[in-house]
Amino acid sequence: MKKIIFQLFLILCTGSCLTPIEINTLNVGGTIVIAGQVSPLKDRSSIQIGSASEDERLPVPISGAEVKLLDSDGNRYYYIENSSFEGTYTLENTTAVPGRTYHIEVTLPTGSVYTSIPETMPISVGTLSTNFDVVAEEFIDAEGTLSQLDFIKIFANSQFPVGSSMSHFRWSVEETYLLSPTDFPDPFGSIPPPCFISQNADPQRVTLLDLTTTAITQVNQKLIASRIVDFSFLERHYFTSYQTALSNNAFEYWSKVNILANQVGSIFDTPPAKIKGNIINVSNGKEEVLGYFQAVNESYDRFFTLPYLLPIKIQVRKCDFTGSFNSLDYPPRCINCLSVRNSSYSRPDWF
Repeated sequence: MKKIIFQLFLILCTGSCLTPIEINTLNVGGTIVIAGQVSPLKDRSSIQIGSASEDERLPVPISGAEVKLLDSDGNRYYYIENSSFEGTYTLENTTAVPGRTYHIEVTLPTGSVYTSIPETMPISVGTLSTNFDVVAEEFIDAEGTLSQLDFIKIFANSQFPVGSSMSHFRWSVEETYLLSPTDFPDPFGSIPPPCFISQNADPQRVTLLDLTTTAITQVNQKLIASRIVDFSFLERHYFTSYQTALSNNAFEYWSKVNILANQVGSIFDTPPAKIKGNIINVSNGKEEVLGYFQAVNESYDRFFTLPYLLPIKIQVRKCDFTGSFNSLDYPPRCINCLSVRNSSYSRPDWF
């Protein structure tokens, strides 16, 4: 069971710069993790490659791999490693085409070659709009302390293609926020650069819909993310929601992830089966490889918040200079914004 829980942890923390879920794990060091997708949307085609560590919760990123994308028309494209995030590879200046079939080939620095089972990208995906609300809810922290905190709730309003054969959907929400470190006065008047943090807004939530079991053509006010209001809301904070059309196999995979994510706390839960992905070692089909590569069609909606746009007062320490030059008088994020996980100096072009 612990090994299965560890697989879920790797799956959820290796996609789209997700915030990791803290889970005690059994040592299964060396297991290769390859997870990602190809999408028609810009900046949404990425792959993360890592190796499970024996004494750390997060996989060790694997740098220097060659990652090729191949389609059914014989075209070949290359994912390029992200200079800011080791082990993350992105597809640039390439537009994926709905209806085509895609798979990847990954060659690690060791010479081992991995490939994915081909998937056909869905033709249509429908439209998406979102809205949010802020509510106070009870929250139990890691120490078991019960408190009442403010949460921002994000809701999807979706319209699906009429007469389309596409029937499997998933929603996810990515957040990107600005973090400006403390600007200490100096004779040169220099201002430290801000950081931009991008990650999954609600990594434990897997929101799915199977239209083969219902005749609906739209959904309204579907909760797709719940996020604690904290220091990240002191400045501009974007939420980008994605409506993703999945293949049958990808939907089955995420359904198993969803079951496992909601069955790790009770001995009365049905023991979940091992989640099998679609990545295989070309020369050793018996090797266990974690992760999944999917060809998806997507639509999105984006909005941002500022402190004055929220119906609450954010009770969090700001990074403003207080007159003290002692760095210990400020939160670590205010001294070095790169200390926050998933942060970089790279500003998204839409920010």
